[in-house]
Amino acid sequence: MQNDLLDAIKSTSEGFAIFDEDDRLRYYDDKQLDISGSMRDKIVPGILFAEIVRATSPPLQYEGRELGGKEWVEWRLRRHLKGAGSF
Repeated sequence: MQNDLLDAIKSTSEGFAIFDEDDRLRYYDDKQLDISGSMRDKIVPGILFAEIVRATSPPLQYEGRELGGKEWVEWRLRRHLKGAGSF
């Protein structure tokens, strides 16, 4: 069953990452690394989701509004903790 899940993940066109109950990265695919851009070398198993967000540049706009650095981090972490869809 685990192999079937991993095969399904690898066949998607989007990046994929799984975090554990402590919010540490446990699994990711190559597409996720491609999306990570300059963070690519820092994406390693065990890194905290919050560390990834804090090291990522905020988008200029998201959902029709501009988000500054601190506002971006807070918004992204809240959205992640709620399990609000994909990003």
